[in-house]
Amino acid sequence: MEAGKLKHYVTLQNKTNIAVGSRGQLIGSGSGEKWQDVYDEPIPAEVVTLAGREAEIARQIVPSADTRIRLRFVAGVTPFSRFVWDSRKFNVVWVNNTNQQNFELVCLCQEVFA
Repeated sequence: MEAGKLKHYVTLQNKTNIAVGSRGQLIGSGSGEKWQDVYDEPIPAEVVTLAGREAEIARQIVPSADTRIRLRFVAGVTPFSRFVWDSRKFNVVWVNNTNQQNFELVCLCQEVFA
């Protein structure tokens, strides 16, 4: 991984109100989603809007993916997480720990427009 490509700084957030019911369904406390920063400092990352062939390949894995976020390995990134970059929010829909070496994460994300 080339450090020069990690020119964006993203904030990793996880939901704080996730609970699992007796049938495995997610239960929230309250009507709105509450998100909490996982780390105090932003994480260097590469944020790329998918286009062309790369978008077609990504959509074979996750049909709703429109953005790829690549970063050094950090604990706590799951498909229930999201990244915040500037004022834009990206829900994580797929996480790949490259070669299972805990060195690099490649996340396919869907931008939230609300």
